[in-house]
Amino acid sequence: MLAIVWIAVIVALIVIDVLAANEAITKVSLFFIAGAIAALVLSIANVPEILQGIVFFLIAGIAFFLLRPMIRKNVPLKLQFTNVEAIPGKYAPVTVAIDNVAGVGQIRMDGMEWTARSTDGQPIEEGTVVCIHHIEGCKAFVFPVAEEFTAE
Repeated sequence: MLAIVWIAVIVALIVIDVLAANEAITKVSLFFIAGAIAALVLSIANVPEILQGIVFFLIAGIAFFLLRPMIRKNVPLKLQFTNVEAIPGKYAPVTVAIDNVAGVGQIRMDGMEWTARSTDGQPIEEGTVVCIHHIEGCKAFVFPVAEEFTAE
């Protein structure tokens, strides 16, 4: 009898549901719990195992497609940029004066030295706090910010 397996699946999904920090994982586990409960009922009724598996996935799939719009509306998509995507908009001090014509300039951001160039082509003095506009390759293109701002 496959009922014990379905009970174990339900318990495992409930544990995942309780421990998951991500709301989307919580919602998806509920779909599979519904499918596992339906399969458990069929198992108790001595329905063949293959039919139990089909019903499990069928109920989970139907629940997913019926409730997906509600989940998308209620679970905000939280994008967290990493690496280069997270850099624009950050502030950093100029450690080596920036001069696009001479091809020199550096900033210090997150404990690392970056080659820097001015977005408008104007020189920027050492010690000036700049905002990173964008990254091209390994160069940060920056512009000076008002003096009341401080770097990281």
